[in-house]
Amino acid sequence: MDPASSLIIAFIFFIYEFLVTMDAYGPKFVIGILPIMSGFFAGILIGNIPLGVAIAAATQLIALGAVPMGGAVPPDFGIVAITAVVLASIGGIDPMIAIVFSLPAGILGMYLDIIGRTVNITLVHRVEGLIAEGRIDDIDKWHYLGMPIMGFFRGLAVFISVFIAAYWGGEALKSFLESLPSWFLNGLSVAGAVLPAMGLGLLLTYLGLKRYLIIFLIAFILVAFLNIPFIFALVVLIGFAVLWFKSKSALKMERGETTVGVEIPKDVLNSSKLRTVFFFEASWNYELMQGLGYLYSILPILKHIYSGEELKEAVRNHLEFFNTNPILAPMVVSLDAVIESSRKGDFDFVRNLKVGLMGPLAGLGDSVIYLAVAGVLIITSISLINQGIWLAPLLFIGLFDVVTFLLRFKTYDFGYKRGLNIASVLTEERMKTIREFAEKLAILSIGAIIPIVFQIRPAIGVEILSSIDQTLVIFSITLLISSITGLLLTLLAQTLYQRKFKLYHVLLILFVLGFILGASGLFGVIGYVAPSS
Repeated sequence: MDPASSLIIAFIFFIYEFLVTMDAYGPKFVIGILPIMSGFFAGILIGNIPLGVAIAAATQLIALGAVPMGGAVPPDFGIVAITAVVLASIGGIDPMIAIVFSLPAGILGMYLDIIGRTVNITLVHRVEGLIAEGRIDDIDKWHYLGMPIMGFFRGLAVFISVFIAAYWGGEALKSFLESLPSWFLNGLSVAGAVLPAMGLGLLLTYLGLKRYLIIFLIAFILVAFLNIPFIFALVVLIGFAVLWFKSKSALKMERGETTVGVEIPKDVLNSSKLRTVFFFEASWNYELMQGLGYLYSILPILKHIYSGEELKEAVRNHLEFFNTNPILAPMVVSLDAVIESSRKGDFDFVRNLKVGLMGPLAGLGDSVIYLAVAGVLIITSISLINQGIWLAPLLFIGLFDVVTFLLRFKTYDFGYKRGLNIASVLTEERMKTIREFAEKLAILSIGAIIPIVFQIRPAIGVEILSSIDQTLVIFSITLLISSITGLLLTLLAQTLYQRKFKLYHVLLILFVLGFILGASGLFGVIGYVAPSS
């Protein structure tokens, strides 16, 4: 593609990434930085939705488990998906090969994301100066500035990656690949197709497979052995019903009492709630992490309770390190509001409460919301994509928004209404029950999705296997062989993670194994959507 056209496409995707990054660090409506969403929207922008969705599903499976928990920054697989869609569309190459060649874009995205978070540290120091000057009302705009800063750096990573893919990676890469022998190309395709084991294995490592091995195996066996439509959805729905029935009594919470000292006006509470729900992470940085966002969220409460030098002191004491799951963070902010109204000026008590809650809520939120709930919804959406339902990413984001926005709003109300009695409600045993329920459901979903997502098939004895499958009807030897291969690769990845192998090492090992399986002629790839002409 000529330079001018490549620049235009790169700029379009820069705008996309800038906007979805603003959303990701702000309201979190679209979560367009996730591979399943970025690939989908890239397909829309490039004019080939089936291709975009196919790459979105494949890349998201690779990225499962590689979530930014505790401030960690994994390779940016959302940028990988965008680059792969552009590469496959313009170059007309196999989607899995496009993903393989786009992996360096994820590394670039990771480094520029780190730079953005580092630049945001300057916002903290500027706010420190504002507090000293008594310019409390100016804090908000510096907090908001963190979103466009992150949008610029992440957008820059996409701009560079897409320009290279469009300008140098199109015809040149296609011509290069066409000059390679078929066994080499088949090796690359199979290597890309087995990489979902990397994400699934990482997710199993976080969730703890050994504790729920029976659930995992039951789900895997049912889907692997029964070659019937919608078997995945049936297994997950039945599993959910069984798990919920067994856990519902333990998950029930009793009503608590409000312990508010000075009544806080409804408009002040609503202002704090909306700030916490929509812009809590806008200025995320490597010095205070969510600390400036916490101050921004509690600020309307502080302004109502304090004034003059007392307000400056309160604001200064709240500008400190804080980091927890952003979906559950509203609970801490609203509980802080109760304390501020009843124990005015007791900043040590507030600090101890924040420190005491942010760790457990981070563990609960990251494991339940990011790994379990999001994992189940993603896996369900991918199963629909594999059945040709191209709008499945919208189903994912719609359901995820319902869950997370309800949690964000309700946890704020929960913290305020329960007051200081929240400690008796959030007992260690109850939090353990919630986490285990979500983990079991996620483990079940992973076991059920493995036979579906590994789109590799035996390349030896195809005619014999096909005739056997036609005779057995609902049982497929071909599918079973593919499923067991995918299972073994996933368990291998999990074992490597447990032995402290880094993500890049696991990726390389799986890639080499997949390449050998493909290049040797043992396996081939089916089920991926070819670029439209």
